[in-house]
Amino acid sequence: MRLAVLSLLFSGTAYAACPDLEASLVAAEATVLEGRFDDTETALATVETALGCGEVGAAESLARFWITEGAMLHLGGDPEGAVDSFTAARRVAPDYWNADFGPQLATAFQAAAPLEGPSGTIALSPGLERYLAHIDGAPANIPAETTPGLHLIQVGPPEGPTEFAQFVYVPPGQELSLATGIVEKAAPAPEPVVVPEPEPVVAPEPEPEPLPEVPPPPPPQKPKISPFLIGAGVAAVGSAITFGLHQSQNAKYEDAESIEALDATKNRQIAFGGTAIGLAGLAATGVVLHVAF
Repeated sequence: MRLAVLSLLFSGTAYAACPDLEASLVAAEATVLEGRFDDTETALATVETALGCGEVGAAESLARFWITEGAMLHLGGDPEGAVDSFTAARRVAPDYWNADFGPQLATAFQAAAPLEGPSGTIALSPGLERYLAHIDGAPANIPAETTPGLHLIQVGPPEGPTEFAQFVYVPPGQELSLATGIVEKAAPAPEPVVVPEPEPVVAPEPEPEPLPEVPPPPPPQKPKISPFLIGAGVAAVGSAITFGLHQSQNAKYEDAESIEALDATKNRQIAFGGTAIGLAGLAATGVVLHVAF
């Protein structure tokens, strides 16, 4: 016959503060290793309480619970009851074993066979609306069909933590109706979304347009003396001189004493006049070339 620990119905509300799951498992294992079986039931109940007010149980944590329970039952004189616990541990974590329990218990653990028989059903009262149920750490739709034997039922809101936990025994082909006594709490109000005020957009000050570059004034240039203009000036001076000589010949006609002297004066006057005219034309040509080039 299984010991009373299997019928204890504990939930997380039994303690003012939620026990630490890891510390509770270590303490339960220590009571078995030290042979303090009277304390093991209390320690295992504390583990159950921790599962009813904390996180959803992981497979290895459940295996540690059932291995500790099976070791207590086997060493306490109930090897048949230990089979159910060892079978449940192997179902959730087949590769886990606490070597501190020694080879004798390891042999019993490996020999534990699953319970034969049709599946059973787990139902909860009251039914769940917003809250979620987990069986052996996995989400479950209630009522849930499951293998016969030992199981952990946990119930709580989606955001956690759990508010109910209980280890139960599901008989083959039967329905287990479990009263949780849970009153579901409303979903927490969503945190207000604080929309930061937009920062004022400050238009950047326009960069001053660069002043147009003013080219430096060209260096003063020395006036170029045109050779055409120089030639024109020289020709003009020469034209004026020869024209003066041309005019001066008029007075010499009166002083001529012979026909030959008159002819000589006339010829000089003609020569001077032609030269003056030629030089005047040359001066005019120089001016035209200066303007053109």
